Amino acid sequence: MEPYEIPTLLLDNIPYSIVLVDLEHTIRYLNEAGKRNYAKWGDITGKSLFHCHNDHSRQVILEYVERLNAGEDEILYVDKPTHRAYIRSVRDKTGKLAGYYEMYAPPREG
Repeated sequence: MEPYEIPTLLLDNIPYSIVLVDLEHTIRYLNEAGKRNYAKWGDITGKSLFHCHNDHSRQVILEYVERLNAGEDEILYVDKPTHRAYIRSVRDKTGKLAGYYEMYAPPREG
């Protein structure tokens, strides 16, 4: 295993969707679960996140990104018996928002 492979292998082995997006809302990376989750839209790497979201979702995402830019790091926006979904900040070494990712997770236990 080459060192440059480690981050991709790690992310691809997470069983829940991870979609990394830059501040122009361009999808830069999907893990394997993300590719399966968004398969009906084809290969969306390099495309706008809004390609696979409706106008209402677009407005919500833009509001969440404003909150991330203001200092929040994680926003839980779906909490269902089947799954949870988060939007989470990606920051550079100075703490400036560089992008964000959408992550699905299992439901809460208990």
